[in-house]
Amino acid sequence: MPYNIVKDNQKIITITYQGTVNLVQRMEAVDDACRLIGDTEKAILLIDVRDIEMDMNMDEQERFGKYLPSQSKLKTAKVAVLHPKQRNPNEIINSYAYMDGYCVVSFSDYFEARQWLLGALNLN
Repeated sequence: MPYNIVKDNQKIITITYQGTVNLVQRMEAVDDACRLIGDTEKAILLIDVRDIEMDMNMDEQERFGKYLPSQSKLKTAKVAVLHPKQRNPNEIINSYAYMDGYCVVSFSDYFEARQWLLGALNLN
């Protein structure tokens, strides 16, 4: 499996991708993460794409970007994407997701991403 999902004691769900990942696997990871979200809790997600190699063409990235905000448990999610400083492999996906109301903040530092998710870092 090219991804790992963990929910920690602060209720942050971390999805870590490693290696080559396609559209079906990305959707499976979202579905698996959604199963960890309680019915009454707001989702807090840290998506780590620092070691991902995406096997997704532009149409698939658009489709996945539109898939994210269609998930009811992610409607009010707080999402941080962790990527290398030099490139954001999720840029196209994030753009399409944002156009459909999904809010994502990008980070290249793991600890800053966690601080922001926990409300200890204000980006305004």
